[in-house]
Amino acid sequence: MTHEHGKIVADVRRPIKFRDVDIFIRDSIGLGIVEKLKKDLDADCLADHMSSRKPFGLATTFDRTGTCHVRKEGLKAPVACYMKGASVVYIERADIPSHTEWVEKWKLLTTRANNIGTELPDDNLNTIICQPGYICTETYLVIGADMNLNKISVHNLQKYTRTKFLRYLHGLSKASHDATSKTYRFIPLQNFTDSSDIDWSQPVSAIDQQLYKKYGLDKKEIAFIEKNVKEMA
Repeated sequence: MTHEHGKIVADVRRPIKFRDVDIFIRDSIGLGIVEKLKKDLDADCLADHMSSRKPFGLATTFDRTGTCHVRKEGLKAPVACYMKGASVVYIERADIPSHTEWVEKWKLLTTRANNIGTELPDDNLNTIICQPGYICTETYLVIGADMNLNKISVHNLQKYTRTKFLRYLHGLSKASHDATSKTYRFIPLQNFTDSSDIDWSQPVSAIDQQLYKKYGLDKKEIAFIEKNVKEMA
């Protein structure tokens, strides 16, 4: 049974375990939606294109180390680094511990913690477009560094992260504010180029409608997502 505001909103008989997933999907509507995405998720999902913790090997305390520099002047090969609060410091390229091949890639950053899927009111999935020459500390996870993104496609990816569709699926894998790469396992990957079956030039709300249609969501499922996921602030 699924309860909402003291009332039973769904009462179904269903397996507790879903496929090879190691978590319990709480609401039956979500389970039905994930079933409709099964084919696409088996082909590729967003979790497969997300970094693990410490994407570049830099801790949140990086600013206390001798390799952190407030200014880039005087550095041989400076690389900008996003820290907590989107503040920027600099590091020599030679001092980056890992994934130096991502430095010159377009990529998206998102924090390792958010309130999606919790009882807290903030449904935002905040992201930063990380252009070539920029990296980050472990405050963030990197999305799409292996996807050959460009300036246009990374903006389209950012739009995707703002949809109610994606944020709802993200919440199905979360039991707390912690947002590891595994919590993106139910989000199907999209084509973010101009040849995509999604028109990324549309507003986010219209992109949601395209996604609902693409995956065959019915009126009840659409209404459930629209009601339970807030607009991005």
